[in-house]
Amino acid sequence: FNDCFERINSNRDDHMKDVLSSDFINCISTFDGQIWIGTESAGIVVISPKLLAVRNFTHDERIPESIAPNPVNAILADNKGRIWTGNVEAGLSWSLPGSGVFHHFTTKNSSLVHNSVSALEYDREGQLWVGTWGGGISLFSLEDMQFTRNILATPEIPISYIGILEYDPVNNYMWIGSNAGVFIYDPVSEEILPVLEEQPFGSIGACVDDKGRMWLGCQEGLYVFDLYSRKGGAGKDLFSNSVISPGVTYSDRINCVTITSDGTLWA
Repeated sequence: FNDCFERINSNRDDHMKDVLSSDFINCISTFDGQIWIGTESAGIVVISPKLLAVRNFTHDERIPESIAPNPVNAILADNKGRIWTGNVEAGLSWSLPGSGVFHHFTTKNSSLVHNSVSALEYDREGQLWVGTWGGGISLFSLEDMQFTRNILATPEIPISYIGILEYDPVNNYMWIGSNAGVFIYDPVSEEILPVLEEQPFGSIGACVDDKGRMWLGCQEGLYVFDLYSRKGGAGKDLFSNSVISPGVTYSDRINCVTITSDGTLWA
């Protein structure tokens, strides 16, 4: 109720009557997240916490600090409270909550590998991983606020079109879901290795639960990987289970995966 009381106290004396409708208060009680006030001459006044406010950010070509144009494909809040956004053909941007000011990185003013940013994630070393749709991955230092290196596709590692970047806190790997399969980046060996022999197509959504399992959506459905079973090395000791039932003829494409605070998985 602190928000309610702050709102009341912030009003000047001549506005208090508008808020409480009476100068005489006989009793105060709380019920169902509200403050109920019994007054001498105005019945009952009910004070509710402020509803969630909605603010829209749209591009304005007259204002360079407005959000970048074109569709927003990725949003991430980093460990310093900054909001990062990736746009189609408009690069990478960041903003401080409440400021409404967006700072932009593109291939023209930085070493960003491609202007269509499709996935964002950060690791324990304080690096922001910027996946693009057509150019691979760029790494960005959240401490120095500059790009440090690019990871490009090879014939063996087709990671030009990135749909997933998901950090593995168990093994300190970065999982990379591309249009042509799923890979892991090992920071110790600096290698990118395939996860499965038969790669899933069109990997987009992923998340890690509190039991150390990686849930990953793709064209074929939803797969789950036990991150603790990777002790045998990259690409080994993994289990994957498709959620698709036998005999199902339609595509079970999963685009987004998330887990709520009560442990419920939404796909």
